[in-house]
Amino acid sequence: MNEDLKKDAPGNQKNHYAGAIQPIDYIFSNDLDALSANVLKYVVRYKHKNGLEDLKKAKWYLQWLKKRISDSPYAKCLSAEEFVVSQELNNDQANIAKTLEQYMFHLDEYYYCVEHDVNNLQEVKTEIGEMFDTIEQSITNLMREYD
Repeated sequence: MNEDLKKDAPGNQKNHYAGAIQPIDYIFSNDLDALSANVLKYVVRYKHKNGLEDLKKAKWYLQWLKKRISDSPYAKCLSAEEFVVSQELNNDQANIAKTLEQYMFHLDEYYYCVEHDVNNLQEVKTEIGEMFDTIEQSITNLMREYD
């Protein structure tokens, strides 16, 4: 992980992860979904942070992961628009949800370009960068509520 990002992470006064490879680096490089990522995060850090509470959280996320892959409504793919409506999100929140949905589609294209040495890799990286800029601006807008 970029050392500047690690240093500036909110709540990162103490490092709960001892190894050279940080969980966030492993999660990103293996494209883990949020539920799997949280299981991993809590299992790795429990001895250095919240003990049994972290293990309970890991188990809770594992239960959701099981539901996700079972024959249940949670296995259904929901659109960002459905999520926005169900949560009654404001414009900035909705923008983040919808942009993240677009990012996931572009991420597949990015991996394809990398694996197959396709010429439009830079174009895809630029589009993804613009998406991140859009999300960052929306988060900044939401943070203004606390000024």
